[in-house]
Amino acid sequence: MDEQPLGRVLDPDALSSSEGARGRVRVEVPESWLGPEAEIELVVPARIVCARCDGGGCDGCNRSGALRTPDDLSGRTVRFHLPEDLARGAALRLVEPFGELAPIEQLIVELRLAAEPSAGVSRVVAPAAPLARWRPASLAAVALAVASAIAVALLGRSGC
Repeated sequence: MDEQPLGRVLDPDALSSSEGARGRVRVEVPESWLGPEAEIELVVPARIVCARCDGGGCDGCNRSGALRTPDDLSGRTVRFHLPEDLARGAALRLVEPFGELAPIEQLIVELRLAAEPSAGVSRVVAPAAPLARWRPASLAAVALAVASAIAVALLGRSGC
């Protein structure tokens, strides 16, 4: 089973002052997707805008204004929880979104509400919890417990 860290405590000032490549992508999600524990999966485009220069060209993107994400779809797929309120939009900073060896150090995901989700965005629906089932052994144990309780109650009445 793949074990992935749930998260790390990072210093926001250190992230902001970092010299590493920083990309940006804008994502739209329907309001009906919001709620506690709402999660989405995003297939990041193959080329994204450099967040440092807004596409103008800088040292972080080798003066191209854009950054390349991993070639394979699974390598550029990220999952994250949505904020509960997107009325005014939100921006999430994902650190090492494609792994620690990838050239993009941070990915800024700008979120806003729309009627339809952006291309490459899908809602992650948690599997339903399995329903508890009574097993014959469980029924037998319950029947035995009920019978024992009745016997104790009857013995208690008879004064024995």
